Amino acid sequence: MNNNFSSSSATNEGRTLKSNFRYILPTIVTLMNAIGGLLAIYAVFNGYYMEGVLWIFFGFFADTFDGPIARHLNATSKFGAELDSLCDVITFGIAPFVVLFAMNRISIFISFIYILCALLRLARFGSVQSPSRRHLGLASPMAAIWVVSSIGLSPFFSPQIADIILSIIVFTASILMISTRHYHKILAAASFKLRIIEWVLWLSTGVILIFWWLFAYDDVFIFIIWLISMGYALFLGAPFLKWDDRGAKAFFQKG
Repeated sequence: MNNNFSSSSATNEGRTLKSNFRYILPTIVTLMNAIGGLLAIYAVFNGYYMEGVLWIFFGFFADTFDGPIARHLNATSKFGAELDSLCDVITFGIAPFVVLFAMNRISIFISFIYILCALLRLARFGSVQSPSRRHLGLASPMAAIWVVSSIGLSPFFSPQIADIILSIIVFTASILMISTRHYHKILAAASFKLRIIEWVLWLSTGVILIFWWLFAYDDVFIFIIWLISMGYALFLGAPFLKWDDRGAKAFFQKG
């Protein structure tokens, strides 16, 4: 009888450990997002601006995969969603501001607009239900990638013109974040063929980043990523800048 009890206890412990692991793994991936943002800020404070941009990309990929991992393991939770938003504030709100402002590329006014819009976007993410397979407004990770990859425009323009263009991009990304334009969620396409295309696209982006790092941050590679992110921000949302009652209530009403 004792043997049966011991066997039952061991089985229950095994199930508990397995169940806990289901939640621990996506949480670790989510925290890697925050680690990427913190390391980006640390790199910038030590004068390593390109490394700071690279760590933001690291956080982006962690943020891209934590959701699919949680859904695959049937481990989605309110805690995971809240943690994801807090990590996004660090990596896709504060870190891009620190990188661009430390490089003296944008004004403090534009920087504040970006951070405030990112906060509004993330607050809405936690309080308003998005349509299936879509985001309401440009997601903060894609906004951050579009903004920081804009440094790849520098070789094509004079410093003054490049900074003006960058400020316009930051302002546009800010407005798109708080719009209710519908964007397709990354790696969540309805058809299998579209999912394959998405996987190829994002894996290719990862390969481009590796080459960018290997070739001493050559502007050509970051410019390609800028084109991809700009294409998503401007052309994969429909209809353009459409506001609905649900979006207005989310921002202007309490409760």
